[in-house]
Amino acid sequence: MPPVGLDHSMKNHTHDSMRSAAFATLSLAVIWIVAAAWRPTNTYHLAPILIVGVGPAMLRSSRRSALRASGVGALVAAVTTAILAFLNLLQGPSFLSSGGALAEAVLFTTTTALVLAAAGALPFRRSAH
Repeated sequence: MPPVGLDHSMKNHTHDSMRSAAFATLSLAVIWIVAAAWRPTNTYHLAPILIVGVGPAMLRSSRRSALRASGVGALVAAVTTAILAFLNLLQGPSFLSSGGALAEAVLFTTTTALVLAAAGALPFRRSAH
């Protein structure tokens, strides 16, 4: 018997949402790889931020799921960055004065994950409305 207040439709909805968030995260990573392979001298500055942030944005109704999605997104962004660096596809300009696009991708991935983790640690109040 499921816990009080949790029926199978709620459980299925949660799993569907998590699958959708994972699919969106992986899709953005693949798009980044394809775009970088197509134009390696361009820098896709927002790609790591979007990869880390899309899962939590889709799962914002559950803090635990959103935090987990943030961690998974950071891992996917880090692996994608490593693949792009290995294939020498991070040749574009950077906002940073040193380190290039690789350092920028690592910085943006880490910063986004830390900001989302900090936001998840803040007390959360639901509106009475």
